[in-house]
Amino acid sequence: MSNVVAIGYRDDILTFGVWGIRLMPIASAHELIPALDRAVQDATLALIIVSEAVVGAGLKPAPTGILSPYMARSHIPILVLPTHRGSYGTGISETAALIKTAIGIDILEGTTGGL
Repeated sequence: MSNVVAIGYRDDILTFGVWGIRLMPIASAHELIPALDRAVQDATLALIIVSEAVVGAGLKPAPTGILSPYMARSHIPILVLPTHRGSYGTGISETAALIKTAIGIDILEGTTGGL
């Protein structure tokens, strides 16, 4: 069994299954938090991939800080990837929020706007 899991809308994550990545399809953005709760508690995981479409929920600009609590408390890296739907800027926003929390300054200032 793979030590990587992909969370997102079924159509967005289906291709990860080809590489042997475990899939955790969800039907709505409301299911993201329970899915993340299950994933971060799985000690066998080495990476969690989250579809940007489900994190951004189709909003532009994407909301920030949704994944930050999970990134901060989990030893498992969480990677937000854009899909065929396009990028909402969530991946860079979540990374910037985590870095700002970790070191106290926004070293990516200016890179998150306008995406």
